[in-house]
Amino acid sequence: MRSDIQKKSLILIKLSTALFLGAVLFSIAGCSNKASAKKKQKIEHSENEESNYSKLAGEFEDIDLGQLHIFSSYDFNSTNFKFKGNLLNEARIFLPDEFMDEYNINKEFAACYEFKIDETHVGLIIRCPGEYSSTAIQLAIFDLDLDRVTKTIYLSDVFGDAGEVMNYSSYLFKDENEDVQLLKYSFNSYQEIDDTVYSENHSYGLFDISYKWMDTISLDSSYLATKYPKMIKQLTSL
Repeated sequence: MRSDIQKKSLILIKLSTALFLGAVLFSIAGCSNKASAKKKQKIEHSENEESNYSKLAGEFEDIDLGQLHIFSSYDFNSTNFKFKGNLLNEARIFLPDEFMDEYNINKEFAACYEFKIDETHVGLIIRCPGEYSSTAIQLAIFDLDLDRVTKTIYLSDVFGDAGEVMNYSSYLFKDENEDVQLLKYSFNSYQEIDDTVYSENHSYGLFDISYKWMDTISLDSSYLATKYPKMIKQLTSL
């Protein structure tokens, strides 16, 4: 009799355990299905949503980056100016916050050129607000996976006020390893109104451009003038 009771108790225990495990497994499966459904819904939403990059389609002129001379002009709306560009109505969508501060808010941004850096990054050359007007030109690194600009680099600008003159320009080019490099020329001068004081400074810098940082290769102006004489001559001719 006792043996029969023990057997029945054992059966009940096994049955309860089986029911409990079944409930747990059912709950896990339900959670998994809900998670899968949410993930699927998120993917479908992402696929249906227009990307920031696609909104810029046709705004930038697509180029193969060989050697591109970048320079600024006060006459930036001239049809003959190489970096007049197309006005960007979608600038707020993808430009980082530092590009859109209060000082620049009412000034124009223009799309100029676009080139491939690697499989997931493109370079966007944009004319944007300078000291007084939209004379500056910047390189914006656009991450296709993140669908946004991750870094901006000044390439050129021109400025003059009360005896002070500042002008800098650049060359973007690819080296023998297909890495994008930036050769930058800076000129600034200062002159007193009575001409008693005048000073000027010329400097060059060579930088490696990647999607994460701008690495300084050389700031030796004499060396760079010797290594890149044609580019330097072009940079200093304006």
